[in-house]
Amino acid sequence: MRSNQGLVSYDNKPSPRGPNENDVKTYVESLREQLASARMDLKEYKRIIENYRSEISAMQRHLETLNNDNLKQMVPVIQHDTEFFNQAMAA
Repeated sequence: MRSNQGLVSYDNKPSPRGPNENDVKTYVESLREQLASARMDLKEYKRIIENYRSEISAMQRHLETLNNDNLKQMVPVIQHDTEFFNQAMAA
């Protein structure tokens, strides 16, 4: 045995991957980037959904207020007309 040669020799073998294939580390990094991007997209979608819910709730309150106002205006008119017709029918 030569003095400059180690106990174990390692042969450099060519990679079994093709030229366009990623190694595991690169693949895991790309998956992490995709997950981070998806997480940011989901946070943005959540924010948008919360805004829509807020707008829908505001519209619903507005419609309920308008409906109540309409009823307040219409009920006396209906009562008056009903009384008028009842009196006309009694006469």
